[in-house]
Amino acid sequence: MTLELTERQFQTLLETYYMGEYMKQAYGNSADTKELAELGNILYETAYNSGLDEDVEYDKQMGGYVPTAEFEAECDELINTYDENNFWEELIILMANRDVQAQGLTDMSSKEFQAAQKVLIEKYEKEFAENGIDNLSLI
Repeated sequence: MTLELTERQFQTLLETYYMGEYMKQAYGNSADTKELAELGNILYETAYNSGLDEDVEYDKQMGGYVPTAEFEAECDELINTYDENNFWEELIILMANRDVQAQGLTDMSSKEFQAAQKVLIEKYEKEFAENGIDNLSLI
């Protein structure tokens, strides 16, 4: 199989691989760990041999090509931004859903539920944007 990419497209592919591999490995072993590592080796070696040595370097100890610390830091920053945003979105939606149900509003249409949920989502978004978790407590 042949795949022709511009340098920027290949760099985007490397970033996507790195983040995808992180997601697959983050919480346990993936069934396709070996295949994923082989794909990474192919991509990193190709990147290095194509002049993307600011993103990939050869590691003599590992005997293969690996992402540079700078490349990892850039990708990790994107992952951290995603995690941060996802945390707040999930928390807000879970709290809004809980509160709609706690109000005993279970016999409403989907449209009515979404309207009630939207009011609470906006309330929580404003609260967390202004105060973070400072006013959040468990009872």
